[in-house]
Order: sequence, then structure tokens, then C-alpha cells
Amino acid sequence: MTIRPLLGRRSGGDGGIRRVLFVPVLFYPEPWNGIMEHLTVLIGGLDRVRFEPLLGTRPDDGPQTATLSQRVAVDMVDLGASRSVRQLTHVFRNARPDIVHVHTPSTSGLTKLALAARVAGVPKVIVTLHQVAPDPLPWRSRAVNRAGQYLIDTTVAVSAGAADTQAGRAGLSRRRMQIIHNGVRDDLTDAPAGDPLPRHDGDVWAGYFGRLAEEKGVDTLIDAVARVREAGVDLRLVVAGAGYEREALESRAHRAGCADAVLFTGYRADARNIMAAVDIVVHPPRFEGFGLVVAEAMAAGRPVVATDVAGGIPEMVRHEHTGLLVPYADIDALTNALLRLSTDQALRSKMGEAGRDRYVQDFTVDQMLERTVTLYARRSAEQENRT
Repeated sequence: MTIRPLLGRRSGGDGGIRRVLFVPVLFYPEPWNGIMEHLTVLIGGLDRVRFEPLLGTRPDDGPQTATLSQRVAVDMVDLGASRSVRQLTHVFRNARPDIVHVHTPSTSGLTKLALAARVAGVPKVIVTLHQVAPDPLPWRSRAVNRAGQYLIDTTVAVSAGAADTQAGRAGLSRRRMQIIHNGVRDDLTDAPAGDPLPRHDGDVWAGYFGRLAEEKGVDTLIDAVARVREAGVDLRLVVAGAGYEREALESRAHRAGCADAVLFTGYRADARNIMAAVDIVVHPPRFEGFGLVVAEAMAAGRPVVATDVAGGIPEMVRHEHTGLLVPYADIDALTNALLRLSTDQALRSKMGEAGRDRYVQDFTVDQMLERTVTLYARRSAEQENRT
């Protein structure tokens, strides 16, 4: 897709096509992340008769935006290297969107983006926050966020837990926030024939899918796998993901004596196919705004072991029903949960089926698209004030 200026706004009135400029705020160096996966589903699912999606990009974005643009077949709009309100205003005026929809893990820079959109005359500004606020921000930052939220028509959080922390720690008004859970696909039409894992008689495979970063808790997971194996259970672990912690995690597996039972695949575009082949999905982060991996595991009918932390996980995983929740970095609790599921195939099947039912009830793509499109179609605050 090309990066080009755009002239002339399409009609955003009733029945007209609305031009939506998506602005992903990228902080992670990995080639792919949860926000980009969410945007793939959202942009790819929009009715192109009603909406014309565009994708904002910056020179330092890395490969993510170009990959996303190709996957969903949309043009990119160059936001420029500057984060100044003046530069962003110029870009928004040229692009002339009916809606600017920002997707970000945090509140950093939101006020500038919203102010620039308003100065440029953009009718509607929507922000989706994909992460919790892990720590309280300084009072000045909280005050700026609070004031800046009044420039935004709708602030969306991907979970109630994320909304609560963004209100309590980042200064946003909880009253002005709306919850729209992410939706995930359940199709695996590109799945290869056969099992993508090197199976042995009697073994059980757990899978971790995501970034390899300190806050994701993969170090504790490796230690827990080593303990389960010491107890005589042939539990193996596949780690599908990229990140700065990979080398340290590989060394940890060697020190724990389970390196031969831990398979590091790196980033895999077909990770969903691997997920469909494992027996247990494990997601043990310190914090998590939503947890796409958990929803994907439910869609695949896999039981989940996850941490009971601030964010979306406790909203998704019903303890003892769709999976097991454990405290973050509690190696004993994680070991016991893995031991329990590794040795009870009937329980794995029961929880996997319950998770699939939960996915169908709350986390499908159609549900997420319907709620988001409702926001796009709703009259903006500016239009309401004029009537």
C-alpha cells in the first residue's frame, strides 16, 4: 500500500461513507503485537461500502504498520516524525477523516493527538486503550489526561479492569469510558495437515504465545515446567513469540534442567495452528489489558492457566470452569495448576469446552465489530451540540 496525502472528505452524513483514520501508537519493537492483531480483525471486518479505512504510520514504526496495511489492503497516511500538535493538525487536515480512531496501550501522547484532530476539524475522535495502567502517573500527567479526555468523543477500554486502572492511576474519568472486549477469529483454515509439535507417547504440551518480555512471566513458567517434570509428568512447553528476553529464557531452561522439553519457535505467523495442537495454554503476565491469547485459546477449545492480575484476564477466565487462575510469579501455585491439568485429560476437555462456550458468548469478532461500528455511526458530540 502507498503512503499518500488525501484530498476531499467523503460524505460522513447519514447513509454516506465514513473515512476512518486508524492511528496505532507503537511502543514494542517486535514484528507483531496484540494491538496490530486487533486492528487486523477490526479493519478487515469493516464494511467497505460504509467505511473507508486508512492507517496512520510514522518513520520509526518498524514493520508492523506496513504488514498490517498489506494484510487488510488499506492505504497508509504518513503522520511524519514530529509529535507536535502543529504537524499532526496539518496531517489530519490533508487526510480529512470523518473519524480518527487511536489505538494505544497507554495515555501517553493522547492529548496532543486529540487536540490536533479537533483543531483540524475532525468530527469524531475515538481512543481505544489496550492495556492497564500498571503504576500511578505523576499528578501533572493525570491532570493533563483528565482534561484531554474531554477532547475525545469516546474512550474505549478493552476490559473493565483496564478501565479501572486507567481511571485510578492515569487520571481518566471512569464515567466517560466504555468497555468493548476484543473479538478474535476462530477459523484455522490455513492449518497444516498433521500435528505441528514433536509428539512423544504420553506427553502433554503446554503453550505460551506472546512477547518475550520480563512482565510476561515466562521465567516463572519455565521453572514450573521443570518442577512438573521432576514430579514424573512428561510436560513439554512450546514458547511461540519474540522479544528481548529470549536468550535469558533459554539460559533459564538450561539451568532448570528442562531445556530438552522447551521448544522456542520465535515469532510465528501460524501461532494459532500451534495453539490448536497444545493441551494447555498458559498466560502468566504481571498485568494484561485484555489478553487476546486467552480469547484465542477459548476459541480453540483449550483450557487456560493464567494469572489473576489487574486487567481483562479475571473477566475472561472463570476459575475452575474455563481454566485456573494463579497469583503472578507464584511458582508453587503455577506448578500445582499445571500438574493438575497435565494429569487429568477429562478436566482439560471439560474446561476447554466451557471456554469455547464462553468465547461464543462474549468474544467473537461479530460482537466486537457491532459495538465498534455503533460508535462510528453515532452522532458526534459536535453534531449533538448543533441540534
